[in-house]
Amino acid sequence: MGQMVAYRIAVAIPHGVLCGFLARWVKKWKVNDTLKAIMPILIIPIVTTFVVAMVYIYILVGPIGMIMAWLIHMLSGLQGGSALFLGIIVGAMAAFDMGGPINKTATAFTLALMAEGIYGPNGAYRIAVAIPPLGIALSTFISRKKWGSDDRKMGPSAAFMGLIGITEGAIPFAVKSLKTVLPSIIIGSAVGAGLGMLHGVECMVPHGGLIVIAAVNKAPLWYAIDMAIGVVVTAVCLHILRPNIENEKSE
Repeated sequence: MGQMVAYRIAVAIPHGVLCGFLARWVKKWKVNDTLKAIMPILIIPIVTTFVVAMVYIYILVGPIGMIMAWLIHMLSGLQGGSALFLGIIVGAMAAFDMGGPINKTATAFTLALMAEGIYGPNGAYRIAVAIPPLGIALSTFISRKKWGSDDRKMGPSAAFMGLIGITEGAIPFAVKSLKTVLPSIIIGSAVGAGLGMLHGVECMVPHGGLIVIAAVNKAPLWYAIDMAIGVVVTAVCLHILRPNIENEKSE
């Protein structure tokens, strides 16, 4: 049963992407006025559902199922440098778009592994999702010259969102200065998640932040420490990359 859940989660990712592209293609069909009125409510859903269902049944399920079986077998034996590398990748994905498609892909990956009883990558991922808002919040507190007054006021709310594992708390800061915020949170999350895998952290729930520490069934102390290290790394990167606010005004 667990393996079937893992397969379905893995297949859902390309399945959803295919649905979107196919629906957009069908929408561009040149049809008469009679059909045009029913395109959104009838033609597009029927064509898209039929084509994607055929692809799902006859093309995607088999190969992806084999890949997932191989991946689960490989991850079961990860140790040392290999585990560290996986954690770095999962952490970077978690921070890259702050809750967007890449973040959700990492979520689906860890949930698929949880269905097979492999909780390490989920533990690393749950560390990583909390680091961006917490790291930014720490930076607004200790590097006050790097942030405007509005950003400093948002620091406590970002900290709260980080504690409950909501990566999107970093978005208001990133949209103002993507070139300084994005690399900082990616590095911090990658470090925290990599250390989490190295220390054997495992989390049994699909949520992150310190709020779920009771559900960290292995190495809960390292869960908190590794998260804190990632937060500090993010704050240090922001301190290095961001100019003082006076310099930004003069520019």
